[in-house]
Amino acid sequence: LVLSKKMSLFSVTAQKATHARTRRTKRPVDKTLVHECTEARDAIVRVKPMSLQEATDVKYVFSLSKQRRWELYMLWMQQLRDCARQLLPRLMDDYRAECETVKRVRNECHAEVLRHCLVVFATTTGAAKERGLLERLRCPVVLVEEAAWILEAHTLASLLPTVEHVVFIGDHQQLRPSPAVYELAYEYNMDISMFERLVKNGHPYKTLGVQHRMNTDITTNIIRPYFYPSVADDDTVLAYPDVPGMDKKCFFWMHEEPETTPVDALSRSNAHEVNIVVELVAYLQKQGIQSHEITIITAYSAQQIAMREAVITKFGRTADDQPSVAVETVDGFQGKENRIVIVSLVRSLMEGIGFLAVENRITVALTRARHGMYVIGNLTYLADCSSFWRKLGLDMYKKRFGGSLLPIRCVRHGNVQSIGHPTEFATKSPEGGCMEICDTELPCGHKCPRR
Repeated sequence: LVLSKKMSLFSVTAQKATHARTRRTKRPVDKTLVHECTEARDAIVRVKPMSLQEATDVKYVFSLSKQRRWELYMLWMQQLRDCARQLLPRLMDDYRAECETVKRVRNECHAEVLRHCLVVFATTTGAAKERGLLERLRCPVVLVEEAAWILEAHTLASLLPTVEHVVFIGDHQQLRPSPAVYELAYEYNMDISMFERLVKNGHPYKTLGVQHRMNTDITTNIIRPYFYPSVADDDTVLAYPDVPGMDKKCFFWMHEEPETTPVDALSRSNAHEVNIVVELVAYLQKQGIQSHEITIITAYSAQQIAMREAVITKFGRTADDQPSVAVETVDGFQGKENRIVIVSLVRSLMEGIGFLAVENRITVALTRARHGMYVIGNLTYLADCSSFWRKLGLDMYKKRFGGSLLPIRCVRHGNVQSIGHPTEFATKSPEGGCMEICDTELPCGHKCPRR
């Protein structure tokens, strides 16, 4: 009771002091009282428990002095803790046993329901976690989607003794799985999926021969020469329209501006490419292309953050508080696509090319676009660091799908202009056209005065 009163008094005093600070008033604080409460609390904490024999001899608690009462109290607390330590293991074992019973009954109920299903969907983590449930189902066939992106151990955990047929669906030329510990990938090759291991060991496989996504400029100049030699174009992609306002459906816009990555940064960024991308998006929007039809992808998270901030500043946010134009990393955009994809390569004149030396990641970056793909980067620097980029960059430059000048085309007049710096969009195409007056007859009967 004494402790309760003193601690309550101390608590009330502390609350008053906090309230006083909150209201920024200068109420006087009884420092003596606070000091006495603090000393009393510390004295109580330092009290050692009374011995069991001494406690047995106690006939009347209130006959004890205040100090001895606290010693008796500490003994009781010690006995309570000892009792809890003795009972807790048994109670925990009982609790675990009951949980297992509940889980077993639940699995039996779920298994009874799932036996009537033709297909059961699960992640590899879920399949490993619910292995007991799946064993009851005795599924003979397993289909693994995105199999080239799954760690081999995760795939193995999903294969039960009852499995007779496994179908792996994936692309080992795209992103590999990522172990949580980098050394496992770097030193022990644990970043290889079962899918890729089987393919490289000569196991029979089938490759899809027709693609339904990319325009023919991309497949003719990039996909077939460098990634998938035998892939053919479906008739639907042959009918793709031109990208309004652009002279090319695929173009590598080269620059020689260095990165703006801080020396001690863990990720990479390039402010010049951020400016290029933002102005290019603004120009495309003037052509009537909607924000949701454009995706910006980059190989680095720092560039993604910088790009998102620039996009929000220039174009605002969506109703769900996201940038009005999607900004993704290459890894995050695998398996997705969009009408227009703008790729920011980032690396320039600073300590190698990092992720851009990994062909799997390049494959993903250059195969996401449908109608138009525009790659922004210092290809001269990349060519100096990589034979792959040297060959690709030279090839695109020779075929006029790459250069330091981006060709844009006026939809109204067909005039082609070259943009060497992002600021030139404002001077050469201030309203999305060219320098000639549009002069198209409007519904009101007047001539359009815009350029």
